[in-house]
Amino acid sequence: MAAFSLTVLALCALDNGDAWAQGAPALVRVDEVREEPLMQTAPVIGRIVSVQQGEVSARIAGPLQAYTVSVGDHVDAGDVVARLDDAMLVAQRDLAKARLVSAEANRKVSAASLTLARQELERLQRLRQSAAFNQANFEDANQRMAIAAAELQAAASQVDSANVELRLAELELTYTEIKALYDGVIIRKLSEAGAYVRAGDPVVTMIADTNLEVEVDVPFARVGGLEIGADDYIIKPF
Repeated sequence: MAAFSLTVLALCALDNGDAWAQGAPALVRVDEVREEPLMQTAPVIGRIVSVQQGEVSARIAGPLQAYTVSVGDHVDAGDVVARLDDAMLVAQRDLAKARLVSAEANRKVSAASLTLARQELERLQRLRQSAAFNQANFEDANQRMAIAAAELQAAASQVDSANVELRLAELELTYTEIKALYDGVIIRKLSEAGAYVRAGDPVVTMIADTNLEVEVDVPFARVGGLEIGADDYIIKPF
């Protein structure tokens, strides 16, 4: 609805028959000037457009176990829209846990071996000034300690690697739940339960219903009556 200003100036001729008859100028009276808004409405064709719309895709490959939504359902950000079969990923996570336990056990054994090698080397060092000291045994003990230290470092690296593998397995397991990234409405399913989806394959299409815009085709003749930021335009459903 656009607002215009209209200035009205009324000039009223006085009834003076003699003046008209004699050709003299007619007397006039100037009415008060008034400025009033002119309100006018015009119907136009418009459409509601979502600012955000797109597909929700799988992050990992796997068989689609089930949909948790139907077309037309409203979902919030973080809601699960579909699930992949996670049996294999659960097994991989359990295997990663077992490898981590084994790696931590190896690190403890290596740490104990290093402690024994250090104690033996310290014992031989205390015998340096005695007749029982043997240089060859001392050098061997020194070498054994260096080997034990290297083995402990390797065992610690295996623990770190096993931890990373476990975190990756757990992360992939969370990706079996395909979630909505924003609030919206499901408008299309792009697969079926039981189908195999690859990483990046779209599963559903959704449209945000909380962030909308109205696009209107305004005739050129009406554009001059529009004002940026005006709040007196009325939208009515057809």
